[in-house]
Amino acid sequence: MQVGWTAIVLNKMKQGGRDMVPVVHKNGNYTVKKDNFVALEGAKVSALSLLLQGKLDVYVSSPKKEFPATFEDLQQKSYRLFGLDHNIFIGASDLLGNGTNSLTITAADDCSLYAYVVDNGRNLLEIIHNHKDYGAYVLNSV
Repeated sequence: MQVGWTAIVLNKMKQGGRDMVPVVHKNGNYTVKKDNFVALEGAKVSALSLLLQGKLDVYVSSPKKEFPATFEDLQQKSYRLFGLDHNIFIGASDLLGNGTNSLTITAADDCSLYAYVVDNGRNLLEIIHNHKDYGAYVLNSV
């Protein structure tokens, strides 16, 4: 897997304002504004993202309700589990599992992330092999 320096982020949900999920198509830096989705429970993992700056909130959906479509839905249909700080990889455990996000993650602050486009656990292991110092971060993130 070749590492590039620019990220193109397209948004999948509502256009404009909040309630957008970033879909990363190239390796590199991207930002997510406060109260926007970083990962949506049940969606396919498109990247392994390292939180460089900011804070994230992690939610799980109620088992009796559908996945949230907006930030307001998230607050009504899900439970906040915990917050995350910098140097955490987003998507590591899900890539090693079934390849879909098991939790919903939102930006608690404006956040800066670095993405590696991956589509399976083998790609994740290649990243760890090529960046030896990431192993501990990924292990801490699982």
